[in-house]
Amino acid sequence: MLAYYIHAWSGTSAENMKSRRTVVDYLSGVRDYLWWQCEYEVTIQQLFDGTNMQIKAARITMDDPALERFLSRTPFGDMVFFSLRNEPLYGKPAPCSK
Repeated sequence: MLAYYIHAWSGTSAENMKSRRTVVDYLSGVRDYLWWQCEYEVTIQQLFDGTNMQIKAARITMDDPALERFLSRTPFGDMVFFSLRNEPLYGKPAPCSK
C-alpha cells in the first residue's frame, strides 16, 4: 500500500531501512519486467519520481480523511504503473503501447 511506501522514507530506523530495500527491490522487478516484456527502458529513479508525483497530486486534490483512505487502500504498484502512462514525465508513450 502507499502508506507502507511513505512509511519506508519517514525515518532512519532499521525497520525503515528494511522497508526501503523492499521498495527498491520491488521497483527493480518492475523495471526488469518492463524491459523483458516490451523492451521499455525506465530507471528506478523515474519510477520513484512518477509515484511521488501521483501521491503529490492526491495530496493537492484530497482532503485529509480522503487522503488517509487513499494511502491506506491503494496498492503501491497501482501508482507505479499508473505513473507510467504519464508521457510528459517519461518522454515516451506508456509501456508496450507499440
